[in-house]
Amino acid sequence: MVLGDLQLRQGGLDLAISTLGEARQTYVILGDLPGELASLRLLGVCWTMLGDLLRARAVFSLGAELAHRGGQIEAEAVALCNAAMTYGEANEPLACTDLTGQALVLLRKVGDERSICHALVNISEGLTRLGRLDEADEAAAEGFERVAALGDARVLALFRGGRGERAAMRGAFADAEREIREARQMLTDAGLTYDAGQMTIILANALFLSGEYDRGVDECQRCLTELREGNFHGVRMALLDRLSALHEASGDTVQALRALRERQRQLLGFEQNPARVLACTIEERQRAQFAREGSKREQDHRNALVDANRQLSAALARERRERVVLQTEAVTDDLTAVLNRRGFMELAAISVDNSQRTGDPLAIAVLDLDHFKKVNDTFGHRAGDVVLREVAAAAASCLRGHDVFARIGGEEFVALISNADPVVAQLVAERMRAKVGSLRIAVQDALVCCTVSIGVASYVADVTVERLVECADAALYAAKREGRDRVVMYVAS
Repeated sequence: MVLGDLQLRQGGLDLAISTLGEARQTYVILGDLPGELASLRLLGVCWTMLGDLLRARAVFSLGAELAHRGGQIEAEAVALCNAAMTYGEANEPLACTDLTGQALVLLRKVGDERSICHALVNISEGLTRLGRLDEADEAAAEGFERVAALGDARVLALFRGGRGERAAMRGAFADAEREIREARQMLTDAGLTYDAGQMTIILANALFLSGEYDRGVDECQRCLTELREGNFHGVRMALLDRLSALHEASGDTVQALRALRERQRQLLGFEQNPARVLACTIEERQRAQFAREGSKREQDHRNALVDANRQLSAALARERRERVVLQTEAVTDDLTAVLNRRGFMELAAISVDNSQRTGDPLAIAVLDLDHFKKVNDTFGHRAGDVVLREVAAAAASCLRGHDVFARIGGEEFVALISNADPVVAQLVAERMRAKVGSLRIAVQDALVCCTVSIGVASYVADVTVERLVECADAALYAAKREGRDRVVMYVAS
């Protein structure tokens, strides 16, 4: 990945894409999520600089999803911010601003000042495109204050360029041109050719607004000449767009059409995906070289690599299986094979969050065996274990596949009944009570009958899982007081 990063910095985007793709595959095999996320980030940057915004957005979005699943909050926020940038490049400011706002919430939790500054750049840019200049100024002001302590010349230049762009939109063209030119010079001095090209586009826009079309044409042509050697397709396309608009505004339709034709010519060439062609060419060249060199030593070396990879894959698969077993054991009750309290609370918290977001109803039922102590005293604890297993199986069989059932105490169980209003929840609880009451459990040449008392509480807005279980417990105690073997619904006092 270090090689890919170096190739990216030197403008060799095609080579960088090939190298970073191979690096990402290696990280996937090794199970190294941070390495995979870093590779995806650099790949997205490459595609952005090439101008393939849809592909860049897909790469950044994949990185955000993987980071979210892996609990990598900072990496998720950076990926969201980068995905938002592609919307900004595609002139979709609303999506850019909204997505960056989500990233900024995560970044403030992490406290990464540099990433927060990048997010504020995107937000101020999106608000500028939407014409909400005062709000853009507020975001930029916070960014200026934060970036001053970091000394990041690139971000500072982007904030200054954005300030100049807003000045042009307000009609202060002299101030706008000064700010934008100084920002571009800062980026040029830092060797950031791509960003300097983007700043030229902003300068051309400002000159367009001020009516100085010829000067805008000169700036665009000069920048196109400077970018001729680099692999900055996206900037070149945007410059040709702006060049055509400037020629048209000045009345030179011939040059405007020529710029559009040049843009179309470059676009058709780019759609052949030179990065993929080059990557395939490199791969074929390597294969031909291996075939020519085809010595036994080379073949043995390749076989050793294949064997090592196979062993590594097997070890990783074995580790994953062991991890799954350990994770399963950690949330499973040893006696009844249903979930334990920890497993229930984790799944119930997810269900409650979903209900809060979607408005779907759910309920929690707490079950307790009646007079279970008599079973242990009469037949012994082994017989009591048999009874608990049978009761757990019978009660769980009354639920649907997406419901949750667990043992949370000695003879106490709990069920989360999803997509169930109070009426449906009571019916399900009655079904569990009847099923347990119909059991005849054989222990020590005797048949044991048992009943169960159930308390049910329905979810209401902003109630936590813990509070919902407490409410169901209160209803359970009421069922005990009223004579046991019954279902009682919790009623808020």
